[in-house]
This record gives sequence, C-alpha cells and structure tokens, in this order.
Amino acid sequence: MVRKNKFIISGGGTGGHIYPAISIANMIMKSIPNSEVRFVGAIGKMEMKIIPNHGFKIKGLWISGLQRSLSIKNILVPFKLIVSLIQSLIELLIFKPKFVIGTGGYASFPMLFISSLFKVPTLIQNKTHYQEFQINFYLDMQIIFLLLMKKWINTSQVTKFI
Repeated sequence: MVRKNKFIISGGGTGGHIYPAISIANMIMKSIPNSEVRFVGAIGKMEMKIIPNHGFKIKGLWISGLQRSLSIKNILVPFKLIVSLIQSLIELLIFKPKFVIGTGGYASFPMLFISSLFKVPTLIQNKTHYQEFQINFYLDMQIIFLLLMKKWINTSQVTKFI
C-alpha cells in the first residue's frame, strides 16, 4: 500500500486566512497524487463551518487571541495556548503530516510551532494588502509551494504543474 502524502493547513479567524487555505488545499489535492489534507483552526470560529463545507476535515483548537482592551478574557489566553500546543502535538503525532502550512491568524501558531520543534517542514503563507500585487503573489506562491513539495515528496507528478 502506498503511503499517503499528508498535509496540515492551520489558520483561520477571517476569510482572508480561510479562503487562501482552501485554495492551497485544492491545489494540493489536484497536483499531488495520493494526498490527504487536514485543517486545524480555532473552536467556535468561522473556519469550523466553512472548511467542512468544502469537503475537508478540521480539528478545532481551544485558542483565542488577546483582546485589544483590558478584558477578563485575556486571563485565559496563556492556558488556552498551553492546551492548544498539546492539542497540536497530539494531532501531529496521530496524523503524521509530511508538511504543515500556516495561513495566518492565532490558530496557526500552535501547529506551526509544534511542527517546527519536530522538524516537520513548514510553510507560512502570507499575503500582501495591495490588491494589484495579489494575483502575481498567488501565482508566485503556487510555484514556490510546488517546488517545495517536489523537494519533500518523491513524485514526478508535481513537475507537471510547474
């Protein structure tokens, strides 16, 4: 049996983090044979509804960002961070991805941090705020991403799409 090419995509909170993640996941599924993509996001946030609607599984972390004003909610942030790091570790050990991608938002940090500790190759997808650069940036990101995939995944199929 051929071992699957497993990927974790972590991030969320806003559509600006979620929809690029979905685009990357779709590109992986189309470009890399025998692939499986799993998402990691924040419990109770919009990614928990949007991602499954696009046909992908998602694991929720108990994490939240800091409130910008003085708030009692900020007291829980360190505890949530510790729990989310443990949840990320468990997900990493069970799913065993070949590659982890972060698309931004506080939900991406725990998985990227744990992945880097375990020497799992990681990629941070960051977008520009200038619309005129976004299309070229996306195309460049796809080429860079596929070149990275070719390095870590032994397949000639990736070359077809570069």
